[in-house]
Amino acid sequence: EGGTENISVGDDVEDLTWSCDLIFENNRVFNNRARGMLIAAKGKVEIRNNYFNTPGVAILFESDGAKWYESGGTTDVRISNNIFEHCKYVNGRTWGSHVIEVKPREEFNEGNYYHQYISVADNEFKNCPVPLIYADNVQTVEFRGNKIQDSSEDLIFKNCGEIVRG
Repeated sequence: EGGTENISVGDDVEDLTWSCDLIFENNRVFNNRARGMLIAAKGKVEIRNNYFNTPGVAILFESDGAKWYESGGTTDVRISNNIFEHCKYVNGRTWGSHVIEVKPREEFNEGNYYHQYISVADNEFKNCPVPLIYADNVQTVEFRGNKIQDSSEDLIFKNCGEIVRG
């Protein structure tokens, strides 16, 4: 709608009238050199009952569309009952810097969040040497009921609206 006059080279374009739901369940994610998963779905996203053992970030949310044009805001993401074991074990030499990472955008407009709701609940984190979560530009982030064993307990939240911990 409205033509293409305001679209420039380097802009990201997304069809906001259609988006998919995603259920990622009962999988083993390991030995991927880059990352476990890249999430960019506006529908309901459920990541549950999986095993992650990745040299890089286990779950990545891109937010800027730069370089690889990987972007897409999310509305309702639930990450539950997963095992994250020895994720980010090649610290510093692979993609991402946290176990679950929501990358920042170049610009942040207060009250206008790129991601709406991300829940990380009832998971197990084992032997993960880096901060478990980095979330930027999320309206509501929930981190509750997780078991943490021999892992960093650092959680980093930046430009987030509501943070629920427990």
